[in-house]
Amino acid sequence: MFSCKKKATSSQIEETLAIHFTSQNTDLQPFCHPFRSSDYGDGSPPKTLVELQMMHLSSIIRTKLTWYEKTKDETIRNKWKEEALEQTLLTKKQIDYVLNELEYYDSIRDGSMEMSAVDGVWQSDELIPIDMKESLIVCVKSLENIPESEQDWHPGTNKQILDLVHPSLFCFVHQMTRVIHDKNRIIDVHNALEHTSDGEVIDINAVLSSKNKGQKFSDDDYTRSNAYQWLPAEFNVSKDGQVAIESYINNLHPIENKKLYRLIEQICERFIPLFNKVLTDLIHNETKENRILVSSYKWYDYSKPGDDDDDNNDPDRHFRSIILPDIGEFQMPSPTTSSVDLRGRKLQIIVKLANIILTPENPKYPGGVWHVEGMENEHIVCTGIFYYFSSNITQSDLQFRTVISEPNYEQYDDYGVRKVYGLNDRAPLNQMLGEIITKENRCIAFPNIYQHRVAPFELKDPTQSDLISFFCPLTDVNSHENCQLLNR
Repeated sequence: MFSCKKKATSSQIEETLAIHFTSQNTDLQPFCHPFRSSDYGDGSPPKTLVELQMMHLSSIIRTKLTWYEKTKDETIRNKWKEEALEQTLLTKKQIDYVLNELEYYDSIRDGSMEMSAVDGVWQSDELIPIDMKESLIVCVKSLENIPESEQDWHPGTNKQILDLVHPSLFCFVHQMTRVIHDKNRIIDVHNALEHTSDGEVIDINAVLSSKNKGQKFSDDDYTRSNAYQWLPAEFNVSKDGQVAIESYINNLHPIENKKLYRLIEQICERFIPLFNKVLTDLIHNETKENRILVSSYKWYDYSKPGDDDDDNNDPDRHFRSIILPDIGEFQMPSPTTSSVDLRGRKLQIIVKLANIILTPENPKYPGGVWHVEGMENEHIVCTGIFYYFSSNITQSDLQFRTVISEPNYEQYDDYGVRKVYGLNDRAPLNQMLGEIITKENRCIAFPNIYQHRVAPFELKDPTQSDLISFFCPLTDVNSHENCQLLNR
C-alpha cells in the first residue's frame, strides 16, 4: 500500500499551516494521506500487468448482481472460467486464483456493505433509506432554486457542475479571516451567527512559525497553502454511533437549512460504518503485499550457453522472451487483528453538495481531472459520496488510480519494465486501479491516497435535460482546530 514516510520537515510543517491542528484521537495512529511522502517514487509497490488484468476480471464479476451467490454455483463458475479463457490473456491458474479469491470478498461483506470493484473502496446500495433520500432532495431544492447571479458554477466545467455547498467559498483566508482565541467561549451551530463579527485578524503563520525557532520553509511547496484553507464542521459521534453536528457547516445557513443539518447528521451517521471499513483497510494495507511478487533478476532466461546476465547493454535483450512473474496458489488472508472504530469520537467533516447538469445544448460531460481532495492543510483521509439522484444519463463511472514507487529493475532494462508492468520510461508513476459505477442510491467511501476522477458520460435522450446529484462528506479523523470559530 502507500508508504507513510514523512518528509524530512513534516514535524515542522504542521506548525506552519494556516490553521494549527492537534489530534484529539490520540489512540489512532496517523493515517496515510497523499501529501505524506518523502522522496521521488514513494508510493505503492507497482503491480504487474498480469495482476492488473486479474483485478479487472475480479471487478467485472463483482459488479454482477448477487455475484456472491452465483460464485457458489459450480455451473456458473465454469462458465465464467470459459469466458475468461476466451476473452482475456489470463491462464487457467490465474483465473482459478481470481475465482477462489471471490470467497474472501464474500467473507468480508457486512450486510449491504461490501468491497467495491476497486480494492480499498467500499460501497453500499442500501445504506440510506428511501425516505431519507427523498427528504434530502426536497431540502436541497432551496439551494438549487436561487437567482442565476448567485449560482456557483464550478470553474472550468463549462457550466456543467453546479456547486450547492462548497468549502472554497468563504474559506479561511490568511490575514482576512477573524479568529476567536477564547477557548472558554462555547460557539456551536445554534449561536454561530451571533459571533460573525467577533475575533481579530492576525498573522497566524507568523505566530506559529515563531515556535519553530526561525526555521523557514519553501514557498513553492505545492502540497499546502499558507493563504487559504477549507473550514470543516465538527461532528460528534456518540459511543452508540449517533451523530450530532456541533458547529456550523461553512456556506450552509444553520437557521434557514435546519432540516438539512439534521439530514446531514443522519446520512453521516450511516456513513460511519463505511468509513470504519475504509480506514481499517488503510492501516492494514500498509504491509499488504501484492498478489504477484517480482524479482527483476528473473525476467530473462540466461540458461542458454553464452548468455551473460551481467551484459546490461546486450542489444539482443529486447528480442528475448520475458518470463512473466506468475501468481501462486490463493491463500485466504488472516482475519484482521484490529479495526478502526469512529464511535465515541469527534470528527471534522467538510461537506460538499453538487449537481452535474446536462442539457440538449450541452449534452456531454467530458470527464473530470485526476485529483485528491484538499491539500496537506485539510488533512483529509477519507471521502464518502452518496449519489441521491440520477436520470437520463449513460453509465457514469468514478475512476481510481494510485501513485506507485519505481520498480526494481536491472540497469537500462526499460524493455523489461514495460513488458512486466506496462510502465514506460519517464512516464508518471501512476497505475489504474479500476472504476465504480455511480448509480442512484449508491454510497461509496474511499481513502484519499487514491486519485479519482469522474469518467465521461452523456444524456441518453439528448432532447431532455437531466442531472446527477451527490452529497460528499470529506473526513479528517486525527485533527482538531485550536480555534473555536473562524469567520469573515
